[in-house]
Amino acid sequence: MIPSNAIGAMATGNMLQVLIFSIFFGIAMAMLGEKAETMRILVNQLNELMMKLVQIFMKVIPYAAFALVAEAMGNAGIELVGSIAKYLMAILIGLAIQVFIVYGSMLAFLSKTNPFDFFGKMMPAIGTGFATSSSAASLPITKSCCENELKMSKNVSSFVLTLGMTMNMNGASLSHGVAAVFVAQLNGIHLGFTEYLTIIFISLLDSVGAPAIPGGGFVSLSMIFLAVGLPIEGVGIAIIMGLFRLVDMPLTSVNVLGDAVCASVIDKKLNYSTQLKDQSAVT
Repeated sequence: MIPSNAIGAMATGNMLQVLIFSIFFGIAMAMLGEKAETMRILVNQLNELMMKLVQIFMKVIPYAAFALVAEAMGNAGIELVGSIAKYLMAILIGLAIQVFIVYGSMLAFLSKTNPFDFFGKMMPAIGTGFATSSSAASLPITKSCCENELKMSKNVSSFVLTLGMTMNMNGASLSHGVAAVFVAQLNGIHLGFTEYLTIIFISLLDSVGAPAIPGGGFVSLSMIFLAVGLPIEGVGIAIIMGLFRLVDMPLTSVNVLGDAVCASVIDKKLNYSTQLKDQSAVT
């Protein structure tokens, strides 16, 4: 996990070592403060540049992916359609578990809120996330739903929702794991226990730093493939690219809803603490 040569790790595509190096690099920059301001500006500008390249590529990818998948369908026949359907079904089932069991439990037990009432009031934000595939574009609507419909504190919503926009991408993390297993099975590659742990670990880290723009998660997906030795070219990745926009819509909705759920839990805890302080003052 610790690279002996960080540049070598980048050149060979050892993404786990690159991630570990990046974490320590970021910590060192934070410790230096203003002394590293020039480096911080450079890194931010490089990030903006790479995201612009991704946006350009995402406009071309659907056509290229269509051509690759069309050729694969002609060779593999109807069996490939069944594999694609299973891939989509696995993602939808995973998202349903995340929303109704994980989010529902958090709302019921931590926030003391009716989950279905909460989901209903969040529908404008969920719909915006579904249509735009961007947590950033959905942020104003999400903030409005939390403050006006769910009556959350503006201080909580402003901080938690903005932070969660890029650090709380549960849907993206889930889809990356499913995509990795799908491509491995499609190519007949066996994944051991270590590979599964690597996929989970990198999916969690990547979801924290993935850009909140349409197609931004595709960059982090390629990092996972490289880390466990999966091919980043061929039929499997072509199918993922061809379906990425379709999958990205429900994933973004889950990400947006997850931000609001976390904000609700924090808001409830802060209100409870404030009430205890007021009661102590009265006593």
